[in-house]
Amino acid sequence: MVVLTSFTEASRVRDALAAGAIGYVLKDCRPAELVDAVRSAAAGHSPLDPRVAGALLPTRASARTHLSDRETQVLRLAAQGLANKQIGSRLGIAERTVKVHLGSVFRQIGVADRTSAALWARDNLPDVPA
Repeated sequence: MVVLTSFTEASRVRDALAAGAIGYVLKDCRPAELVDAVRSAAAGHSPLDPRVAGALLPTRASARTHLSDRETQVLRLAAQGLANKQIGSRLGIAERTVKVHLGSVFRQIGVADRTSAALWARDNLPDVPA
């Protein structure tokens, strides 16, 4: 089975492959690419759109990420859109401590800002809403 979809999130790619798909192609591909993917799958190969193939490979960020429980809590709350002061209040820690945790998280997952961290959290942490 070859999945034809518009979704590029790592979790969706993994779920499709775990469900038995042997290929994963994005809807915006050229018609010839789709035909090639189907033929490739019929020949026993696993066609993957290059834009999603990377989702299956361990990245430097995920390979070296060992977030502490507190860092994970802070990241989850930041991903929900809470400000540092709100996160600190909710967790009973100082706003400055929240900033320290976020800085550590950013370094570990290889991002430079809250938005990128929130997107990373959505793709890599359970129970983070999309």
